[in-house]
Amino acid sequence: MLSFKNDPFVRTLIFSFLLAVVVSLAVLSAAARAADFKSIEGAQLDSLQKAAVSKAPVIGKYYPTFTALTYNIQGASTIFKIGKIGAHVKTINADFVFLSEAVKGNILYPDQPACIARAAGFKYTAFKGNERVWTQIEMLGNAILSKTPLYEIKLVDLPKIEKKSEPRGLVAAKTKFKGREIALIAVHLSRIGYKNERRKQIEFLASFINSNYKNIPVIMAGDFNTSQTDDVWGPLNAFMDEGFLSLVSKKIVSANAGNTIPVNAPNVKFDYIFATRAFVEFTGARVSPSTLSDHRPFYATGKLK
Repeated sequence: MLSFKNDPFVRTLIFSFLLAVVVSLAVLSAAARAADFKSIEGAQLDSLQKAAVSKAPVIGKYYPTFTALTYNIQGASTIFKIGKIGAHVKTINADFVFLSEAVKGNILYPDQPACIARAAGFKYTAFKGNERVWTQIEMLGNAILSKTPLYEIKLVDLPKIEKKSEPRGLVAAKTKFKGREIALIAVHLSRIGYKNERRKQIEFLASFINSNYKNIPVIMAGDFNTSQTDDVWGPLNAFMDEGFLSLVSKKIVSANAGNTIPVNAPNVKFDYIFATRAFVEFTGARVSPSTLSDHRPFYATGKLK
């Protein structure tokens, strides 16, 4: 009878089969370990990536903030108070100052915008004379004070339809503020008795802004000689917010707290700071208690969107 143990061919066959099984098992085991390693490595890498993302700081959009001050300084009647006015302006630490009834001259009056700018730490000024004062050489008008350079300055007369009303105007300029180009406008409208003229002037301002500064933030301030409840604001309200009134609408402040005249017991708001709604959001507003002029200074804070 044939013995498998003694048959060389059978022994070789069995040995080859067992060797193939061992090798196959070894290969499968190595492959399994490699797959496990890759799985662990991938999980660790994914975990590290997720951790890196979760620990990365969330950087939001940057909104530059500003403070703007508007002040009717009654320049023809405060000739000896300019130093005190400059010192008070400095305490507010505004980025931009808009002056009404400032006198530029060197005969009877000093150069009031320049004097206030030096006292308050502003390097740049722009001035628009609207009418002559007693010397007939020096001019009364509006000024912008800025800590950043002013350029593309425009000096513009406002519409005058009443024979007895005084000439009014605006000074406008661009500046670069914290990386953003913005427009600044200082303005003074006709007296309260000339409502139709002020209505035309407000229409003109809206058209002027839309024609020249439609794509950049605009801050416009000054003495509008118009109460906050008047019916002439429509053209500006269509695309601009006023610093104090925007906070009134949110019930953050009381409307009466924004009154600026008469200086000893204010009951009317004539001084305003407007900004284009698409680019600016107001965050605060306040009337200063100063009685150096016949108007109280008004200032507002906001952020550029």
